[in-house]
Amino acid sequence: MTKLKFGYFGLLLWLIPSLLFAWSYTGPVGAARCIRLTNDGGYIVAGTNGLVKLDSTGNAQWQHPWVGAWVEQTPDSGYILATALNRDGELIRTNSVGDTLWTRHYGGTGADEFLSVLPTPDSGFVAAGYYAGPTIGNPTIGGVAWLMKADSAGNQVWSHTFRTGDNRIYAMIRTNDGYLLAGRTNSSGSGNWDFLAIRLDENGDTLWTNAYDNQGGNEMGAAVTSCQDGGFLLTGYTTASGRTEKNLWMVRIDSVGTRLWDRVYHSSGDEYGEAVQETQDGGFIFTGYTSAVTQSQMDLLVMRTDSLGDSLWTLTFATPLYDVGLSVLEKTPGYYIVAGLTNSSSVFFGNGDYWVIGIDSTETTSIKEPRPNSLPGTFRLESIYPNPFNSTTIIRYSLPEKSDVQFSLVNSLGQTVSELLHQTQSAGRYSIPLEATRFPSGVYFVQMRSNDQVRTAKIVLLK
Repeated sequence: MTKLKFGYFGLLLWLIPSLLFAWSYTGPVGAARCIRLTNDGGYIVAGTNGLVKLDSTGNAQWQHPWVGAWVEQTPDSGYILATALNRDGELIRTNSVGDTLWTRHYGGTGADEFLSVLPTPDSGFVAAGYYAGPTIGNPTIGGVAWLMKADSAGNQVWSHTFRTGDNRIYAMIRTNDGYLLAGRTNSSGSGNWDFLAIRLDENGDTLWTNAYDNQGGNEMGAAVTSCQDGGFLLTGYTTASGRTEKNLWMVRIDSVGTRLWDRVYHSSGDEYGEAVQETQDGGFIFTGYTSAVTQSQMDLLVMRTDSLGDSLWTLTFATPLYDVGLSVLEKTPGYYIVAGLTNSSSVFFGNGDYWVIGIDSTETTSIKEPRPNSLPGTFRLESIYPNPFNSTTIIRYSLPEKSDVQFSLVNSLGQTVSELLHQTQSAGRYSIPLEATRFPSGVYFVQMRSNDQVRTAKIVLLK
């Protein structure tokens, strides 16, 4: 049911976080849209290929076919799922092993859907998304932000829509006195989209609504996180100043919606922030996608910043086709889990696989400083630097125990073009050169095998 699948390209200033695990579920349709920690130390993953439970090391424990955009664990160790079927608002309540307890549908006759759901202290639920009918008009071109409260049995308690132009809600978080919704709106009258934030009390009544524009461009707000000072950070993309590329944009606001600062991340391609979480030290961890590495595809992006939005490190993960990060969380300080999509010809709904990646930034490789002499604790393909490279690069790796080690160079068609190393080595840290003058320019993969473990890293040869 599970297989290891990992492609990697990292461009960092000084630090290269290590990989903990990469997990992939193969199915006919697969985008892991939301991942959450569970109370047993594992994870629950919702997406277009069903609801999947993982243990703490990324091994699948069970799966059910419930399609979902958002999932949360309930106090009784069950789950509540928002399905995002684009026909009505649907919630599914399950027990601790994913068996359905009830399914409820809400909304009108238009293309309504819920994109997020949260348990409430009274054992009920609130779900957010957008409402498109029947009083809104053509559901394909318009809709309004929507919040609905249900009791523990799924019966609707109240429902509110928020008419600030044509708008959509893509994310929701709980605040100390209610909820904050994040998405997009065209309420400014400019004809362009802006970030949208709506703060609500426990009853769904509006406390404030704000739109955020970047120099008259089109902005899409995809995610929001709360901050330790009571404020919030929104992320998504912007196409400001006449640019055609999408650039990752973050907007930091205070508790009443006043903009404190914003940051735009420019590159030669597109970047999109799909998910964000504040880290325990007050910084932020982002995931999404970038096309800056290959220019012709989307690669999964992970970026860590400080509390002011300045980048500390950036990683991209890639396979020969499309890869997108859609959800991110910090398990413990320095340990991050990312979920998304890999190997698809259509970014969100094509034939691809769920992808879950664990990243350890507490043990890093320094490009300028040597590694300490202590023995490593885990099996790791540490880094390949430089990358991209012209003719020669250095592969660094570590072994926690005596192991039979094999390195192979694989082209983008999956063909092995060179055996780089095959020998038994003692525990320790190693580096080997890769001489590629006889190979044509292109994308290759360095595959490392040791005992029953496999690691694969993407490299780019430029001549």
